[in-house]
Amino acid sequence: MAFHKLIRLALFIRFQKYTMNFDKSTGIIEMYMDSLEVIDEGTFTFNLVDGKAKEFRELQKKSEFERAEWVRKQGPHFVEYLGFTVTKECNVLLKCKIGNVKTETEVTWSKDNIEIAEDDDDAKKIERKDGELTFNIGKISKADAGIYQVVLRDDRGKDKSIFHLTDAGYQAVMNELFRVIANSSTELKIVSTEHGIVLYSEVTYYNEEQRVGWLHKDTKLSASERVKSGVTGEQLWLKINEPTEKDKGKYSMDIFDGKDGVKRAFDLTGKAWEEAFEEFQRLKAAAIAERNRARVVGGLPDVVAIQEGKSLNLTGNVWGEPAPEVSWTKNDKELVSGERYTLKFEHGKFASITIASVTTTDSGKYALLVKNKYGTEAGKFTVSVYNPEEEEENKEGKKG
Repeated sequence: MAFHKLIRLALFIRFQKYTMNFDKSTGIIEMYMDSLEVIDEGTFTFNLVDGKAKEFRELQKKSEFERAEWVRKQGPHFVEYLGFTVTKECNVLLKCKIGNVKTETEVTWSKDNIEIAEDDDDAKKIERKDGELTFNIGKISKADAGIYQVVLRDDRGKDKSIFHLTDAGYQAVMNELFRVIANSSTELKIVSTEHGIVLYSEVTYYNEEQRVGWLHKDTKLSASERVKSGVTGEQLWLKINEPTEKDKGKYSMDIFDGKDGVKRAFDLTGKAWEEAFEEFQRLKAAAIAERNRARVVGGLPDVVAIQEGKSLNLTGNVWGEPAPEVSWTKNDKELVSGERYTLKFEHGKFASITIASVTTTDSGKYALLVKNKYGTEAGKFTVSVYNPEEEEENKEGKKG
């Protein structure tokens, strides 16, 4: 033992009557006592601790590990043990690298100690390429949680690798997924609708466990009837219904990235506010006009074939707010209610035309026209009046 190094000598004593001496040059350790008494009877122990002892144990462990690794690598083995990665498309892959494998080396995957057979649906997720094994979980959900294991085996030995996609392992994967999603988010954009102004960002993929918060002037926004946030597909949005001057200012979206958060901001002031608000008003007016414009909503056929001498009565259902003005035309000429035509408009909803006894001259293209301050529409139809006797004569003539 190298006594020139620092040596700690521990002497377990009961009284101060004991003294000791250590001669480093000779290596002799001496203990002196003032007097020998009955109480001194027993075994005295010197505890010598060499600073190299700890280093030796670590060296021994390292040697044992390297020996075990050498033995392991004589057969099929893992060059890189089972881990995970999240692609830019937000698919979760379990992957590992293998070495010293042969054609006959068996590769077995299992989840929760249940082997994944070749005809299982999960078998389609497994791929082997250039010494790398992957299990494509895809878009992860809680149903994918579990303990995954890969075993390599042939006549030279076996090796296995395990990945715990549970608890801390599952959360680590989710945090990485959140990071990829958060960093895929676009800068905030703005669009106006008939209801108000929408701020939004688009992401590659959205997971329902990802937290998204919105702030206005650095104050967290709470959901209300007028201001709402949500997700539609891969779009994260904030809708401001019926915006007012109070809604001006800086808006921020804070999307959790597994650690802190990624922020996207938009300054809804100045020209950006003016353009968005003006477009909202225009779209709102257009939507009101579209909802209330005059229109023919039903009741009229496309074609009417009627025998000469019969009575024709048609009613069209109309809508508009305010109630529309109505008129009828034949071959683009307006009809007037009188002896030939009876035209009625009742309850602001029902417009009718009656021809008491039609003749072939009543054949033509007709239209019911409706109009109010928001717009005009025409319900068109064709009337064809026929004479049975003339048709029969025409048939006989063709046979002759």
